[in-house]
Amino acid sequence: MPRSSNQYGPGAYPQVRCVLLAECGSHAVVGLSIDRYDVSEVHGAHHLLEQVGPEMLVLMDAGITSGGFLEHVRERRAHALGALETGAWEQLAHQRRLADGSVLAWVGPMRPSQAHYPLRRGMWVRIISYRVTDERLGEPGKVYRLVTTLLNPRVAPALELIALYHERWEIELVIDEIKTHERAQRKVLRSKTPEGVRKATLRHLFGSLRRAPPVGASGGGGRAGSRSPQFYGRTL
Repeated sequence: MPRSSNQYGPGAYPQVRCVLLAECGSHAVVGLSIDRYDVSEVHGAHHLLEQVGPEMLVLMDAGITSGGFLEHVRERRAHALGALETGAWEQLAHQRRLADGSVLAWVGPMRPSQAHYPLRRGMWVRIISYRVTDERLGEPGKVYRLVTTLLNPRVAPALELIALYHERWEIELVIDEIKTHERAQRKVLRSKTPEGVRKATLRHLFGSLRRAPPVGASGGGGRAGSRSPQFYGRTL
């Protein structure tokens, strides 16, 4: 197992990289991918899509969003909503402005040599550009951009998707619960083999965490169906 490093040298211990799939409402961890520290989280994210089922909505940050990932989500008969990095998909040739201010755009296929997970067939997506007016929710004046596979603005209006995307930050609370309150970050794994480390990581993470409810459930004391009532913004 490799270890992290910085300008002062290598870290004290080898580390593993964990990628989580969690339900926003209940904070239930429904999927976990464990790999070497030097393996990109993108690989773990694709692996976790095997846990995603029909009619689910996958929220992801800009580091995960790509044409290949969106295509993989749709192959699971689910939908995706994610942030776009600055400059991504800004100059697409086929675009059409919709009634709610979002843009319907065609993303063409890629050659396998262009990406590890290329977009193979091309697909239509919907792009939403907006600014926030509440500084607690972002940088006022900055243009934020989302992409979704939900193409019908009547079924999924732009403002509702913008508010919904802020629920993605629930994963940060899940990570805080694991690292801080469950004190998982302070545990040193004694196993000296990769498989032993993997089993010990699973035991530490899931030994104290609540079990996930059935797919689609949001029971318990969670915030099922919660939105961001403090959101103020407008589409561009």
